[in-house]
Amino acid sequence: MADIPYLTKTTAIKEFLEKIQETGVPAKIDREYLPSIGFTSSSDRPLITLFKFLGFLDKSGAPTDLYHKYREKQQARKVLGKALMTAYSGLFATYPNAHKRDNDALADYFRTKTGLGGRAVSALVNTFKALAENAEFEGVDEIALDLEEEAKIDVAKTTKRRVDASLMSGGPSIAINIQLQLPVTENETVYDKLFISLRKNLLTPAEKEEK
Repeated sequence: MADIPYLTKTTAIKEFLEKIQETGVPAKIDREYLPSIGFTSSSDRPLITLFKFLGFLDKSGAPTDLYHKYREKQQARKVLGKALMTAYSGLFATYPNAHKRDNDALADYFRTKTGLGGRAVSALVNTFKALAENAEFEGVDEIALDLEEEAKIDVAKTTKRRVDASLMSGGPSIAINIQLQLPVTENETVYDKLFISLRKNLLTPAEKEEK
């Protein structure tokens, strides 16, 4: 059964999204941090799991690049829309216009996907709709590079320039270990594009010629 997080108190979702833009970026968002920004109820705690699922937080609760992108108000709704299409990729594969589907259609999907029923399925539907109401889905492809590859490609390009400069100056060999945090998604093309871009930008000109 798929483990898709949900909230029973969905009004907290919009409030939390607003806090992302209004407050500073914390080192980590956990149960101790939530009350400091007004989320004191135990029913608010699933916000952490939900936003990890969306890719706004990493496994430790630290804000990701996606979290920072959402703070830019001009593109915030599209950023969230892209995050939803990635996190709920199975749902959007079934219903490309999932954000426009009625409660019954969404309930049928979540019931089949999770094996849950009753209140849990209703909460899954309400959670998705509360997120979708604050998102924009038209034109999200315009920011696909930002969310999936841009930050990682920048790291790769910077590393490559430094290594090339060192080799040209006769400096010592350098071994670089790059660790990536991959987005949570069922869409394999996201990973394919990421590794293709890394390969493209990490190879030196000499290596490309040899290939």
